[in-house]
Amino acid sequence: MLTSFPSFTDAPPFYEPGAPRPTVPILLAQTELHAARAHVKLFAQEELGPIPRVQYPHDEDDLELDPDLTEEDDGTEDSDLIPKPPGEAGRPGRGGYALKEVLGWDERQYQAFAKYMTRLVNEHLDSSKCYSSQSLQTLTLVRQLAVDRYPALQNYVEAWPVTDALRLKLKYTSSRSRQQDLQAAAQIGKRITRQTAK
Repeated sequence: MLTSFPSFTDAPPFYEPGAPRPTVPILLAQTELHAARAHVKLFAQEELGPIPRVQYPHDEDDLELDPDLTEEDDGTEDSDLIPKPPGEAGRPGRGGYALKEVLGWDERQYQAFAKYMTRLVNEHLDSSKCYSSQSLQTLTLVRQLAVDRYPALQNYVEAWPVTDALRLKLKYTSSRSRQQDLQAAAQIGKRITRQTAK
């Protein structure tokens, strides 16, 4: 004899007889979105063109004014003087010029001038600082001392060879001073490390 067992169906915990069947959850990744997609590029994928380089004058002495726009043009003083060439001294391959070549002085004259400029820097200026960090009064004094010693510098607009020579020398000495400071700090750090390791 066979007895029949009643059939069982799964009922949800909160079963309500006659309620519609619950919907099966669908993941967002399984659905298709029919919105128009814009093509997105990451910055790493974009090609950026070259940035135009703009050259700014380093100080007010380097500004060149259009002669047609200047109000005071008597044509006597600046027109006879040798103008400063464009660019920066000491950078002949990068838009600048070599001071020695631009001046056109013979070797002996240029070496004497360079030696005197070194002496003026050592005596009157702080060689651990660059040109722009120096006192304006001291720079004016040094420029005047150089013009007094080399009267030919009066033939140049605002004695620009003096300014360029000072910039070059102070750039070198301030860089050298920074290197020496870093080396001294590194030596101190090494000593401290050795002492703590013992």
